[in-house]
Amino acid sequence: MQLKIKFGGLVILLLASLMAPAQSSADPIRVGMISDSATSWPLRVGQEKGFFKQEGADVEVLVEVDSGKLLNGLAEGKYDITHQAADHFIRGVEDGKNVFIFMTISRPIFDFVVSPDVHSIADLKGKTVALDRPTTGYWVLFRKVFAQNGLKPDDYKLLPNLGGAEKRLQAVKDGYAQGTFLNPPLSLTAMAQGFPRLGASA
Repeated sequence: MQLKIKFGGLVILLLASLMAPAQSSADPIRVGMISDSATSWPLRVGQEKGFFKQEGADVEVLVEVDSGKLLNGLAEGKYDITHQAADHFIRGVEDGKNVFIFMTISRPIFDFVVSPDVHSIADLKGKTVALDRPTTGYWVLFRKVFAQNGLKPDDYKLLPNLGGAEKRLQAVKDGYAQGTFLNPPLSLTAMAQGFPRLGASA
């Protein structure tokens, strides 16, 4: 279980915690996200259906598109709640940030999507991988898969610190990188546009 918390990329689940009865307040609960994805759909449904307002909670969703800026914003009070990989919060605490994990879900959904000329992990030799940040737990998982398939860290290049999935996919489309990991529904859109999927984090 400890390995899952550190490397499994657990994501903060907001919906259940926000459904508790609350006093009405003029100040909204500010929820920060890296990007809209399948993991944020329950939150969006709660907004659309008015579930939060029924419980006296005004929820404002803010998309930051960068995990580092999102975590800094949480520590500085820009957001009240964020959801992203658990290893980000662990590093934040190690760096002295006053943040904590209060709820998680396991099995994050990430597909590794590549340019059309890449057909296997071995084909990534000499190619470039687009990343949010090179220290994220998601990348640790995919790097392990690469190594299991004979691709060593010095066999490929990294294009780091791009931010959210949309920017990483655009880097692949523009030819600056030949692969990246994406979460649904963006990964499904990319595959429908002809970008192959080599595997998934799960």
